[in-house]
Amino acid sequence: MAGAGAAGAGVTPLAPNARVGAMVEWEPISETALRKRISQAEARMTGAQQRLWNCIRIRPQKWHQHPYGDQGNGFWAVGLIGCNQDELDITVQYVLIAVEHGSDLLQLLPDWSPKKP
Repeated sequence: MAGAGAAGAGVTPLAPNARVGAMVEWEPISETALRKRISQAEARMTGAQQRLWNCIRIRPQKWHQHPYGDQGNGFWAVGLIGCNQDELDITVQYVLIAVEHGSDLLQLLPDWSPKKP
């Protein structure tokens, strides 16, 4: 869930004439607002989602990645796996399905291919 700046960064959609690959403008979320969003997501979680969340959660902390986190002085990370911008309970469900069914999370990436030895 690194990238869970995701768990609440107000991402502004690209304009119809925006360049592909252009950086998206976004506003960072406060830690107080982030914790509120986490509590709301926890209230929506199933028992299985909650058990997984309890295993992968970390105390919210700012992580930095150039250039993507520069605009907000980093982005919030709230979990060890499941990096994306979805709502927390959706991200946890995605990881739960991958774990339960043995999915390789890397194969879900569009440009992923196994490395040849």
